Amino acid sequence: MVSTSYDFPEFKDKAILITGASTGIGAELARAFAAQGAKVGLHYNSSKEQAEALADEIRAAGGTVVLIQADACDTKALVEAVENAADALGGLDGLINNAVALGVITSPFHERYSTKEQLAAMQATIPQGRLGIVEDCGGAFLFLASDEMSAYIIGQTIEVNGGQLMP
Repeated sequence: MVSTSYDFPEFKDKAILITGASTGIGAELARAFAAQGAKVGLHYNSSKEQAEALADEIRAAGGTVVLIQADACDTKALVEAVENAADALGGLDGLINNAVALGVITSPFHERYSTKEQLAAMQATIPQGRLGIVEDCGGAFLFLASDEMSAYIIGQTIEVNGGQLMP
């Protein structure tokens, strides 16, 4: 599991369902919440092998995780997935929809859809001088999910982009 200096004890034993959690950013979010002691519902669509490997990784580190398969384009299947996660985890305390306003985060998505030249051109527009990595995302999600840290923050977009899209 990822080693971070984050300490969010409020997530201990909380049940969190994370959509699209088998690879990339979603997988890192599952690691981040599990590292804080959360019980993780790991949703995936077709990446069963990756989901199982991540679940094994989280369990090996002492975490609790259940796998939830559903097609994210099928509303009925997603409702059933949430119900299944709640049943398996003894309720749900949070739902993380892995659909966010991120900058260029190196992940299987960009490996599949972006050329090296495109990534280099995007990197040139980032003040930090580097592409983001999935580990850059966990803190923002933990912050937004925290009642202690962000209880009065509603309906905001937190740009995790290294300054690429500054106003």
